[in-house]
Amino acid sequence: MATWKVEGISAYPRLNDKDNVVYSVHWSIGAYDSITNLDLPSDDFIPFDQLTEETVLGWVWAKTPKAECEARAAKYEESLKNPPPEPVAVSLPWSK
Repeated sequence: MATWKVEGISAYPRLNDKDNVVYSVHWSIGAYDSITNLDLPSDDFIPFDQLTEETVLGWVWAKTPKAECEARAAKYEESLKNPPPEPVAVSLPWSK
């Protein structure tokens, strides 16, 4: 099983009297990566310096369920093992 990792986050420097409000998470699981845009925080705002990777991943999984992400990652990993053939340029059949 591949490991989940937060690769980066984007935040508003100041929004609604709160500092560093996270709005986007760049995450990966194995070779698969994606970005999840978050909803703006409600009353349960967590200060930026108190965030943990598990908390941020919980936000990702709330927007795109964990099992769905893991299925996408597995499908992507499989596609890397069996890539489609590379296309090549061919001569036009009428130009021979």
